[in-house]
Amino acid sequence: MSVYALFHLGIRIDKPSSKFLRRIRNRYNKIAKDYDRGSEAWPAGRLAYERKRQFMAYCLKKYGLMRQGALLLDLGCGTGAYIPFLINGGLRVVGIDLSINMLRIAKQKAPRAEFVLASMYDLPLRTDTFDALIAMGAIQFHFSATHFGIHKPALLEIQRTAKKRAMVIFELNNPIGPLYWRSFPSDILRIRKLAYPWSVIKFLASLRFKVIEVASCILIFFPIYGISLQLKMENYAERIPILRFLGRFLLLCTAVCS
Repeated sequence: MSVYALFHLGIRIDKPSSKFLRRIRNRYNKIAKDYDRGSEAWPAGRLAYERKRQFMAYCLKKYGLMRQGALLLDLGCGTGAYIPFLINGGLRVVGIDLSINMLRIAKQKAPRAEFVLASMYDLPLRTDTFDALIAMGAIQFHFSATHFGIHKPALLEIQRTAKKRAMVIFELNNPIGPLYWRSFPSDILRIRKLAYPWSVIKFLASLRFKVIEVASCILIFFPIYGISLQLKMENYAERIPILRFLGRFLLLCTAVCS
């Protein structure tokens, strides 16, 4: 991986190398079946997926996109965890991923969807095509100085393929969420370099992504409670604005501005 520098607005466009992308593709080709089996096998995983689906449905319905024929692109769709739910909502869905084995599993889950084997940094798709796009974990701004630069080409590709005022939903790791540190305890050594929500929102705004809805996922987790009760607790907590930024994952719904 090359060295990424801050440039102009603090960002330099620098795509991941083909070697890096090949390594990612090979890794996910090997673990595709285990990835699919394990994604919702544990209670916190099921809660996370349900909460993310809930947020997607809320945003798509609120802005009139959960409708018959609307076209949605799932970037880094993996094994298609969200695609059947979106198809059932009337949308036409295109899933894109680097891993052929992940896409094969996704196709079994959602035979009515279309799938493309490609990198999100070079989308083989037409300009001004999609009404909505989702990037659920596919674009992560872990360290601002490097990952803002790495992912800027993907964000520009989203801009290109999205229609004017299209909706884009991002799911991001959230370093101000207490549960983040259970997954990344060593990040305490680089705490000043992390991509915090305010810096991510500012960066997205510089690329004309206007944040219109914010939520978080897994604010707190009690394994002894069922998923439905946990969801009610999360929904109640979201009424308090500051708590929307304290979950393990940050969910941002943005509009593409011209």
